[in-house]
Amino acid sequence: DYLRGRWALNTGFRYEYFSISGIESRRIPVFRAGANYQVDPTLFVRANFGQGFRFPTFTEIFISTAGREAVPIFPNLNLRPEYGWNAEIGLKKQLTINTWRHYFDFSLFWLDYRDLVEITFGLYLPPRWDTVPPNQIPLDTIVSYLGFQAQNVAFARNAGLELSWTSEGHLTDQLFIRTLAGYTYSLPVDVNLDSTLRNPFRYFSRFATSLYTNENPLLNAMLKYRNRHLIKLDLEATWRGLLLGIDYRYLSKVERIDEVFRTFLPGYADQINKPGYTGNEYFINLRIGYRTPRHGQFTFIVNNLTNREYMIRFVRPEAPRNFTLQYRIEF
Repeated sequence: DYLRGRWALNTGFRYEYFSISGIESRRIPVFRAGANYQVDPTLFVRANFGQGFRFPTFTEIFISTAGREAVPIFPNLNLRPEYGWNAEIGLKKQLTINTWRHYFDFSLFWLDYRDLVEITFGLYLPPRWDTVPPNQIPLDTIVSYLGFQAQNVAFARNAGLELSWTSEGHLTDQLFIRTLAGYTYSLPVDVNLDSTLRNPFRYFSRFATSLYTNENPLLNAMLKYRNRHLIKLDLEATWRGLLLGIDYRYLSKVERIDEVFRTFLPGYADQINKPGYTGNEYFINLRIGYRTPRHGQFTFIVNNLTNREYMIRFVRPEAPRNFTLQYRIEF
């Protein structure tokens, strides 16, 4: 870290090594750097760059449900680690109106991935079938080896923008209010599906167009099971140690899926063809708590307050309404 005048700079480096028995080991250097400049007492500009590296999980490499599921998952011992870099530029502004403090933040981000790990549907025959002509493979064998497997996407790109507003202040001497509102938009794409997106100018031209259109041809290169829009709202009030908070999350529909779901997933086609169905998801959480003067904070949390059926990850329903009692102490 380096601080001088209005500048705050930081940089870091690490060297990672991963080794799993039976899998080729991998070692890679990882670098990051960032800068923050104070334009005036209430305005800050920042820029960050960092590299990332993720070795596949044991589940992605070794899991096999062949023979136990209608649409099985197959292991992939040749799965390569994913790695890439990300960059961000941002602007943060602070305003004080009476006793209320407001923080406005705007940022643009850009991520490039190599060998991104994606779960993909396909035909995954054992090596012994490699030399057999496709027309000589028995149909029951083909059916047995149709399923999902973690595969590497050679080149993926994702850029986006993020807006947020935070506000806090006292309505009365005892009543304190804190609010948060945020919006994130991103366009994650598989560059192999549209090689023109390798050109950054072409990609950002499509990115700008995608902000205001839902035309399918524009989105055909998107990575599967991704959402473009995310909205966050949070409101919290505290009064004499009592706390009441509510938060809301909205995710736009998943743009691309494996077509196999339309055939093999019972009821899926009926669901998406229902009148008024949009695929957009939302949920609401509630929290009530009490902060003691000396003995920490007790919080009662109600997740999925409306008991709505929703999915953040495709075909993976989230929990129904559930309750959590939390105790937190800081020292």
